[in-house]
Amino acid sequence: QGLSALHGGQGASGGAAKEAGGALGQIYSRAGGFTGNDVASAVNGSNGATVFQSPGEGQLFVVKTQGALPLDGKEVGAHLVDAQMGGVSTTDAFVESLTQKGYVVYERPWNSLGEAFVKRAVL
Repeated sequence: QGLSALHGGQGASGGAAKEAGGALGQIYSRAGGFTGNDVASAVNGSNGATVFQSPGEGQLFVVKTQGALPLDGKEVGAHLVDAQMGGVSTTDAFVESLTQKGYVVYERPWNSLGEAFVKRAVL
């Protein structure tokens, strides 16, 4: 499991991202699946976008909107369990939880490094 900051390109002045207040977001990577607390902690702790990547969930690019609300890890986790009990995939459950709280989620399958992220909708 790892966590790293995304920084803009470095120029003579030290980079636009640094001057604007630091990292543009973060990447959260795990060999297994994510929990509700993982998602809430990473998204709430980011000043920008958050990318989650795992073989199970693929890659999710989460963007805060102006109206985005903080996530509660227990609430996201409970929604994840309820959704899985109903046959919904983990990815779909996370997308639904995040969308309901005002985030926009883009997805890319795990082995599609050269492919574009596609905006996810709640079905």
